[in-house]
Amino acid sequence: MMATAMAVGASAELIEAKSQKQSKCKKNPQSEVIAKASLSYEGEDLKMELVDFRTNCGAILGVSAEETEPGVLHFILEDTTMQLASCLCPFDVTGVFEGIAPGSYDVYVDFIKTRSPGIVKNLMYSHVEIGEGRTAQLEQPSGINDTEALSGVVRLTSDNLLTLGFDGAGEVEVYDAGGRLELRIPVIGPSEILLDPLESGVHLIRVSHDGITDTLRFVK
Repeated sequence: MMATAMAVGASAELIEAKSQKQSKCKKNPQSEVIAKASLSYEGEDLKMELVDFRTNCGAILGVSAEETEPGVLHFILEDTTMQLASCLCPFDVTGVFEGIAPGSYDVYVDFIKTRSPGIVKNLMYSHVEIGEGRTAQLEQPSGINDTEALSGVVRLTSDNLLTLGFDGAGEVEVYDAGGRLELRIPVIGPSEILLDPLESGVHLIRVSHDGITDTLRFVK
């Protein structure tokens, strides 16, 4: 996912959720999941459900909304924890909102972190019709890669180059979408690994270093 610096809600009023909830970690982060969202009405209230959103396993997630201009609706998922865990988990998050009228919208689901102010990641986008008796679906694009691991020292470039910025010994493992180990490489110190030889498809990269394990999703 590409991180870009932008202001959220510079000229729009934030719509706080009437109610919201977050699931516990759902499964082992090695399992490949694609985040999905749905929008539906419960009476006059709009419910946004985000399923299988993969992030820091210590995340405390909240959701709000903004209509930044007529017909453009942003749902803002925020991780408010200041602690950085060394693992990833899929979570489900639900928010219920008052005052969002039925209609035709460009809908964005964005992700921000309290500990990284000013940085917004767009998770998904779709043009949808929302209304009573209708459920609109959005899905995280399967061809988008994670570009930086939680530690900040493991990165994946657009030309399929894995860069490792830690000191000391580590190990890189690459799994396919079914959990089969494709590659295992021991490393010492800052390194670069070209991932071009991998077959086309979805891969999970696990980098063990400094007593933690970073995980990145890679689509070739």
